[in-house]
Amino acid sequence: MQDTGCALLPAGVDVEITADGDDGLPLQVWLLRYRVSPELESLQRSEPVLLPGDSGWRADLEELAESIDDVDPLGLLRTQSRFQSMMVRQLDFLQLQETRSLEDMRQQVEDTIVYLHHAYRRDIRIEQLSEQTKLSRWQYNQLFKSMTGGTPLQYLTELRMDQAKRLLADPTRRLRAVAEQVGFRDEYYFSRRFKQEVGVSPSVYARMTAVPSLRVCAVHSLGDLLALGIRPVASTRTQMTWLGYMDCEPLDDPPNPDQLAALRPDLIVCPSYLPKEMHTRLSSIAPTVLLDWQDPIGDRLAKLGRLLDRSAEAKAWLGRYAQTAAHVREEVALRDRTAAAFTFHEQRLYVYGGHNFGHTLYSGLGLQPPERLHERMTSGGFPLKWRCIKTEELADYAADWMFLTVEDRDRQAAAFRAITDSRSWREQSAARRGQARIVDHRWGLYDATTLERHLEAMRTMMANTDPQTAKK
Repeated sequence: MQDTGCALLPAGVDVEITADGDDGLPLQVWLLRYRVSPELESLQRSEPVLLPGDSGWRADLEELAESIDDVDPLGLLRTQSRFQSMMVRQLDFLQLQETRSLEDMRQQVEDTIVYLHHAYRRDIRIEQLSEQTKLSRWQYNQLFKSMTGGTPLQYLTELRMDQAKRLLADPTRRLRAVAEQVGFRDEYYFSRRFKQEVGVSPSVYARMTAVPSLRVCAVHSLGDLLALGIRPVASTRTQMTWLGYMDCEPLDDPPNPDQLAALRPDLIVCPSYLPKEMHTRLSSIAPTVLLDWQDPIGDRLAKLGRLLDRSAEAKAWLGRYAQTAAHVREEVALRDRTAAAFTFHEQRLYVYGGHNFGHTLYSGLGLQPPERLHERMTSGGFPLKWRCIKTEELADYAADWMFLTVEDRDRQAAAFRAITDSRSWREQSAARRGQARIVDHRWGLYDATTLERHLEAMRTMMANTDPQTAKK
């Protein structure tokens, strides 16, 4: 057997197996199915477990293979006996691992983190890190993520990029030398990875570090920049109005390139949906970063933090948000409560998934989506951000709390009134309790500043469920 893997899988789990490598050899897989008697069901695993190489599974399978094709009674008995012996040895090995103290395992993972800080210049395989700890790859990854917030590969990449940024601050260093000093043998591959992680090329980043006070124009993500302590020199009027922030130059929306050029920016932050022609024009004025507005807020803040050397501020914001959300959950007693958020946009009704207002409800406050929404959020292979629905479908999303965002200009629109006057909305139990709220469209925004404000507003709103007060 060559370099292979062996995993114990719980019943009903879906598994995707792909070949790792380009040697052209066909992928070979053994799938062993077995039944467990009721008295032994407690030995079943609830999560997939990757067996470490030193558990002896290779030798066990080689022995089992000797009799796997036997069909005579004695051969079948021999196969059954070998399989049971193999399972006993593997479960004994796993049980021994699990009896190790969590503190001991955490210390071993911490040792690998220290190793990464010393050896990031080398060619490092994640497998060798898990082997150092004597943990399975899955266990190691899970514990590593709980300690650092990311996977080992993400941590190593971030570490290398942080080191590269420090080296790029020295204008005398050549790009090839920087790449080699942070563990990349190919400077072109390093440049691509750097731009993916930081948002600009190494050469552009080097020029940015030479500027004492960076002039940032926020065509997008004003709320995220403010949360990181960045005060842009300009932003779109729309964002400034929504956030109530007036301490910068207002820009047209969409942006006017001539107006931007007159401000002499060092960096322009734009949304990923910016038309290609406009991106080209803005890039001729200053380095222009495109942020994916559909990214989770943590990913977006992390990218801005890496770009603007505000990674500590990004992590601090995430910690502060989590702490505030926990306090609100405790004060308002939201355990086991359901909620759903909708928005009226361009004459159509949408239900939010886990983004925008949904982030506040589900990730922040820990409320549960109604069953129908939960099904949509967990199916399809990708996170549901929002979905267009019909008014009569509102009953499918009934919840303890229901919110509908709308712009002021649309409150009197016939299509909007048709929704709020419908039996589908008025006869919701949440509406009868005064817990179906129509709120300003800004509640549907998805930036760090707005999300923090959501928590404070929800603290006040949800603590007071008196129907007369709720109908304001």
